[in-house]
Amino acid sequence: MINHYARTGGINRRRSTLYLCLAGLLATTMLSSPVAAYTVTFLASGPGQLQGDTVQTVPPGGDCTPVRAVADGGNLFFCWSGTGGFANTRLNPLTIQNVSADMTLTASFGANPGPVHVLTEPGGDVVLIGQESPLNTSGALFYVEGRWGVNSTYGHMYFTYPNVCPGAKVLAHQLLAIPCDGTTGHIYADYGFQVQARQYQYSIAADQSGERGYIYYAIEYEIEDPAGWLVILRSRGSGHGTENAHFNVYLGHPDADRTTGFLGDPVWCVFETDPYTAAELSVNESEIWGDMPTGEPAQRAQYWLDVDGGSDMGGRSFHLITAGPPLAGVVTAHLGSSFITSFDIQFASAPPGDPDRVILELTLEPFVIREERSVYLDLARYLAEISPLPAGLDGDLNGDGRIDAADLVLGK
Repeated sequence: MINHYARTGGINRRRSTLYLCLAGLLATTMLSSPVAAYTVTFLASGPGQLQGDTVQTVPPGGDCTPVRAVADGGNLFFCWSGTGGFANTRLNPLTIQNVSADMTLTASFGANPGPVHVLTEPGGDVVLIGQESPLNTSGALFYVEGRWGVNSTYGHMYFTYPNVCPGAKVLAHQLLAIPCDGTTGHIYADYGFQVQARQYQYSIAADQSGERGYIYYAIEYEIEDPAGWLVILRSRGSGHGTENAHFNVYLGHPDADRTTGFLGDPVWCVFETDPYTAAELSVNESEIWGDMPTGEPAQRAQYWLDVDGGSDMGGRSFHLITAGPPLAGVVTAHLGSSFITSFDIQFASAPPGDPDRVILELTLEPFVIREERSVYLDLARYLAEISPLPAGLDGDLNGDGRIDAADLVLGK
């Protein structure tokens, strides 16, 4: 019996050793097996949405596809935060590269109450003029109904007939849809307003200086009120294609307690140039950025930033000017004109007691389009200014005692 148990115990010990060896081999195999993929998750926190693939499976060392954070109307995108050694950033859209761990990234959004109220542009609002003519013909950035747009040519227009009745600023308003596809016809709105939409075409020929000509197509609105006052409005433009900025027309009436707004969604507008087609950039963020198209042959150095439709739509406007300040050691006969090629505007919440939003940062990238003679030219030193500047500031916007490329960023 003893020998029997001894033999049985020996067999059991050998089996146990075999099991331990197999278990160790399995554990070693499991520990040494490479990770097949990591999971990167994108989340939204607050009043905003994400565009893109929010749950991505990425191989080790691979890159995510871009995900964009889009704030809801009246709100801001603040930053991305996350795990796995991720440093907070305001990059938008966000692309995670060389993924080496599972990650969860959160886009934070917050409220941004109130419109921006700044200096009203000259020539805004409905005014009585002697003949049909444009009051503003500069390029424009504008914000309408929660959307931003950029217009590089003659899109910032407000035309009137001589018998126009001056209109009041917009207060509360009711929006009524009107056609924007070039078809003619009348629409009757509150208090007897009558609106007719038709196609409008405006041509600029190339001049001897080499500037390109272009043709501007838009929608022209003829609006008549019950008293017979007429106003002609030509669209600010919305590029060609879809998902572009809206066109709002606001009209007041002495018997109404609100302003009637006629909403076009979107306005049809095409700029034809050779070889470029200048259109609009429309973004859906509280932070706006993008490239300025280059189809405007005149006043390239002036732009408008329209907020809530601009001053002629009841809002307010910035006047942006690019300029070439005197540079030490630079000898030139003529520096030529410049225009803004890209921009980035970020807004901050209003301070306590201040109903206005404030600009946190404004970056403009200028570019010289023509020069007649220069010994030395540093493009990075061309300064983009905003008019009027805060009190006490000159071209040295960052206060470092120099006028240089660092001054392209305002508000830092």
